[in-house]
Amino acid sequence: MLSESYSRAIGTDLLESTAPSELLVFGGSREIPDDFRIASDRWLRQALGGTTTSLNLRAATRWLTLTRNTDPFAEDAPVLWRDWSERSRRQEEYNRKAMSDSAVLEFISALRTHDPAISKTRALKSLRDSGLACEQRRFSDLFLQAAAR
Repeated sequence: MLSESYSRAIGTDLLESTAPSELLVFGGSREIPDDFRIASDRWLRQALGGTTTSLNLRAATRWLTLTRNTDPFAEDAPVLWRDWSERSRRQEEYNRKAMSDSAVLEFISALRTHDPAISKTRALKSLRDSGLACEQRRFSDLFLQAAAR
């Protein structure tokens, strides 16, 4: 798994130092030929779960699941991936309402009143499921503020 920028930096060396039969990059950049790379595909985020940031890791995990009965580098492995990904791709659209910090803090306080042990992850999911928006890092900071009260 390589980020795009890291892939640009080491892509040539990686291709020169690794046997083609032992190389498969998840994510990466266009410097890695498609024969050796599974490009990140945000439209698979819903099927893979998690955040966009963890997409490459989750794609690699799914690849291993799909190829558990064969060699992950077998000729039919890309076909398994293509078939699965074509069935699984979904464009995600979010029409959530932005919130002020004070509104997010109130939302968190209300959740914690009903469930004092609620996790940050479950609280953010609840907020987003309610049609409200808050970036994950900002929510984390506000959740810690609310928990400190």
